[in-house]
Amino acid sequence: MYGCANKSINEKRLVAKSDNWVVTIDLVLIENRYEEIPSIQYIGEVTIDGVVEVNIIHPNNSATTNTVDTSISPNEVIELPTRSTVDDWEDVKNVKVTWGENVENIQVTDE
Repeated sequence: MYGCANKSINEKRLVAKSDNWVVTIDLVLIENRYEEIPSIQYIGEVTIDGVVEVNIIHPNNSATTNTVDTSISPNEVIELPTRSTVDDWEDVKNVKVTWGENVENIQVTDE
Protein backbone atom coordinates (compact mmCIF):
# COMPACT_ATOMS: atom_id res chain seq x y z
CA MET A 1 0.00 0.00 0.00
CA TYR A 2 2.86 2.37 0.73
CA GLY A 3 3.90 4.23 -2.38
CA CYS A 4 0.65 3.77 -4.32
CA ALA A 5 -0.21 6.72 -6.54
CA ASN A 6 -3.10 7.98 -8.67
CA LYS A 7 -5.35 9.45 -5.98
CA SER A 8 -8.48 11.23 -7.21
CA ILE A 9 -9.20 14.85 -6.39
CA ASN A 10 -11.53 13.67 -3.61
CA GLU A 11 -8.81 11.68 -1.86
CA LYS A 12 -5.76 12.58 0.18
CA ARG A 13 -2.92 10.40 1.49
CA LEU A 14 -1.06 11.08 4.72
CA VAL A 15 2.03 9.14 5.77
CA ALA A 16 3.78 8.80 9.13
CA LYS A 17 7.17 7.10 8.78
CA SER A 18 9.74 6.07 11.39
CA ASP A 19 12.62 3.60 11.51
CA ASN A 20 10.15 0.80 12.31
CA TRP A 21 6.78 1.76 10.81
CA VAL A 22 5.02 3.35 7.86
CA VAL A 23 1.47 4.34 8.75
CA THR A 24 -0.56 5.30 5.70
CA ILE A 25 -3.86 7.12 6.11
CA ASP A 26 -5.91 7.41 2.96
CA LEU A 27 -8.66 9.99 3.34
CA VAL A 28 -11.72 9.72 1.10
CA LEU A 29 -14.14 12.63 0.85
CA ILE A 30 -17.68 11.48 1.67
CA GLU A 31 -20.42 14.08 2.15
CA ASN A 32 -18.02 16.93 3.00
CA ARG A 33 -16.03 14.86 5.53
CA TYR A 34 -12.93 12.72 5.12
CA GLU A 35 -13.09 9.05 6.09
CA GLU A 36 -9.77 7.65 7.29
CA ILE A 37 -8.65 4.34 5.81
CA PRO A 38 -5.49 3.49 7.79
CA SER A 39 -2.87 0.79 7.28
CA ILE A 40 0.47 -0.01 8.88
CA GLN A 41 3.61 -1.48 7.41
CA TYR A 42 6.29 -2.83 9.69
CA ILE A 43 9.72 -1.99 8.28
CA GLY A 44 11.81 -3.32 11.18
CA GLU A 45 14.07 -6.35 10.85
CA VAL A 46 12.66 -8.83 13.39
CA THR A 47 9.14 -10.32 13.43
CA ILE A 48 6.94 -8.80 16.14
CA ASP A 49 4.82 -11.18 18.21
CA GLY A 50 2.23 -9.51 20.38
CA VAL A 51 0.00 -6.48 20.51
CA VAL A 52 0.61 -3.39 18.40
CA GLU A 53 -1.54 -0.35 19.13
CA VAL A 54 -1.89 2.43 16.56
CA ASN A 55 -3.45 5.76 17.60
CA ILE A 56 -4.22 8.38 14.97
CA ILE A 57 -4.24 11.61 16.95
CA HIS A 58 -6.90 14.25 16.23
CA PRO A 59 -7.47 17.74 17.66
CA ASN A 60 -8.20 17.98 21.40
CA ASN A 61 -6.11 14.80 21.88
CA SER A 62 -8.90 12.51 20.70
CA ALA A 63 -7.69 9.45 18.79
CA THR A 64 -8.75 6.64 16.49
CA THR A 65 -7.29 3.51 18.08
CA ASN A 66 -6.54 0.23 16.33
CA THR A 67 -5.10 -2.82 18.06
CA VAL A 68 -3.39 -5.60 16.12
CA ASP A 69 -2.73 -8.82 18.05
CA THR A 70 -0.83 -11.06 15.64
CA SER A 71 2.69 -11.75 14.40
CA ILE A 72 3.87 -9.02 12.05
CA SER A 73 6.71 -9.83 9.67
CA PRO A 74 9.12 -7.28 8.21
CA ASN A 75 7.52 -5.39 5.28
CA GLU A 76 4.06 -6.80 6.05
CA VAL A 77 1.17 -4.38 5.46
CA ILE A 78 -2.01 -4.60 7.53
CA GLU A 79 -5.14 -2.57 6.79
CA LEU A 80 -6.63 -1.37 10.06
CA PRO A 81 -10.36 -1.86 10.66
CA THR A 82 -11.25 1.10 12.91
CA ARG A 83 -11.99 4.26 10.97
CA SER A 84 -13.02 7.79 11.81
CA THR A 85 -14.17 10.80 9.87
CA VAL A 86 -12.65 14.26 10.09
CA ASP A 87 -13.80 17.61 8.74
CA ASP A 88 -10.36 18.59 7.50
CA TRP A 89 -7.50 16.25 6.58
CA GLU A 90 -5.06 18.79 8.06
CA ASP A 91 -6.47 17.94 11.51
CA VAL A 92 -4.47 14.69 11.51
CA LYS A 93 -1.06 15.68 12.90
CA ASN A 94 0.60 12.56 14.28
CA VAL A 95 0.37 8.85 14.99
CA LYS A 96 1.43 6.98 18.11
CA VAL A 97 2.52 3.35 17.68
CA THR A 98 3.04 1.17 20.77
CA TRP A 99 4.41 -2.38 20.74
CA GLY A 100 5.98 -4.21 23.65
CA GLU A 101 7.83 -1.59 25.66
CA ASN A 102 8.37 0.60 22.59
CA VAL A 103 6.46 3.79 21.83
CA GLU A 104 6.91 6.01 18.76
CA ASN A 105 5.18 9.31 18.15
CA ILE A 106 5.42 9.92 14.43
CA GLN A 107 4.58 13.17 12.64
CA VAL A 108 2.22 12.91 9.67
CA THR A 109 3.12 14.39 6.29
CA ASP A 110 0.98 14.66 3.17
CA GLU A 111 2.01 12.97 -0.06
